[in-house]
Amino acid sequence: MTLVPTSSGHRPALSASDPEAASILLREGCKKILVADSLSLLKKMHRTQMKGVLVDEENICESCLSPILPSDAAKPFSMVVFHCRHMFHKECLPVPSMNSPAQFCNICSAKNRGPGSAILEMKK
Repeated sequence: MTLVPTSSGHRPALSASDPEAASILLREGCKKILVADSLSLLKKMHRTQMKGVLVDEENICESCLSPILPSDAAKPFSMVVFHCRHMFHKECLPVPSMNSPAQFCNICSAKNRGPGSAILEMKK
């Protein structure tokens, strides 16, 4: 029997002609692919969430469809900008419940609740 060094010691060498060994090799290969894909998606999500969001007079509240910025710049206001880039007046969003204190984008939540729909609140 031939032993192959691994990070946790040694294991018997596997032959691709052995069905059990082929299955183990396939699982190990799939695991490596899944780990690499997960890391790649995590990096992509991080880059997306780090991008800035331009808020100007052309942006509208996705709920009431009025301009997100008030016409009187001296007037205090609150808005919520999600990582998905959808914007709402804070008062246009439902109040979070005690059971679910996190807020999610109303538009994206209708599609599905996934990574990237967390909240970024902006106040003046």
